[in-house]
Amino acid sequence: MVGKEQSKVHIRSAYFYLTERCTLRCAYCYFRDKRARDLPREVIIRSLDLMQGLSSGPGSFVISGGEPLLCWDQFRWLVATLQRRFPGRHIHLQTNGTLLTPGRIAFIRRSGVSLEFGIDGDKDVTVRHRCGLESAGYVKLVRNIRLCVAAGIKCGCTMTVHPEASGDMLHQATFLKTLGLGSVDVTPAAFMPWTPGAVAQFRENYKMVIADPSLRQVLLTSEDQEFIHPGVMDLSLHPPGHLLAGDAFLCLPEAQRSRSSLWALKTGDLRPEVLAFYQRAYSALHHRRTRVTYRDLVCCNFDLVNRIMGKEYINTTQIVALMRFLTKMHWMMILKERRRA
Repeated sequence: MVGKEQSKVHIRSAYFYLTERCTLRCAYCYFRDKRARDLPREVIIRSLDLMQGLSSGPGSFVISGGEPLLCWDQFRWLVATLQRRFPGRHIHLQTNGTLLTPGRIAFIRRSGVSLEFGIDGDKDVTVRHRCGLESAGYVKLVRNIRLCVAAGIKCGCTMTVHPEASGDMLHQATFLKTLGLGSVDVTPAAFMPWTPGAVAQFRENYKMVIADPSLRQVLLTSEDQEFIHPGVMDLSLHPPGHLLAGDAFLCLPEAQRSRSSLWALKTGDLRPEVLAFYQRAYSALHHRRTRVTYRDLVCCNFDLVNRIMGKEYINTTQIVALMRFLTKMHWMMILKERRRA
């Protein structure tokens, strides 16, 4: 039986952050308040019970961290459990790629899980910004990407761009395409000093990137053509069991995550006052914009994080401007492609 509050929840994707532990320490990581905790299995089961009781459950699942492959047994169990309880739903793994082995790659291929690697471009830029990777780790990452592509796994990457590296986007995106990645998600780095000058440089250089027809093929993703319906949100489950709306809420300090959790962890019951807080924000988003894309939803999440913190915790002034710029550029590409077709 779907409860009164559960019937109000409509989920696009569900994110499982298996652990706060990571082999890297990237300065721009959203997970700001890490305590080396893992996500208990009983908490995951309780969240799946809740999702199965929703009138509109997740259309896809994302498994992330920290570095989720530090919890390999838990990852395998979760993939099998999701496939049993939500047959036909897409499962996606976000990883820094350094802990992949031939056996793990074979399991991921058999399970039909897609991969999203964290790699910002060539060795110099990636090692500089993904702290702790170092040269040997980068060589291993690139080798693992090539092995996964050769195995027929659907692979993409997040190319996080720092303000000081925005002038080199064309070179970095071109390099990543040579690895065989099917998608390259160019994302401005959060928690970095995006000045108006850096924003202008990002815009100028991104226009150079999308001027290359071969790069346009990997820069456009399904999310660019996906409209978010009113009331729809993501769910994200963080250690030790905080249930929040989207992945941007990872950056909240522990106390704020606990207060903003959608459920009472001990009972698994939704907290109607928190649900109403999120839904009012998403409703207002649709009032402002009739055609809301996934990046608009992310910008709304940034705004909510700042409201929870009572200050501009995320630099929304510049980051939101860049996210909206990317949305505009991608829709221009989509419309051009449709006219050509």
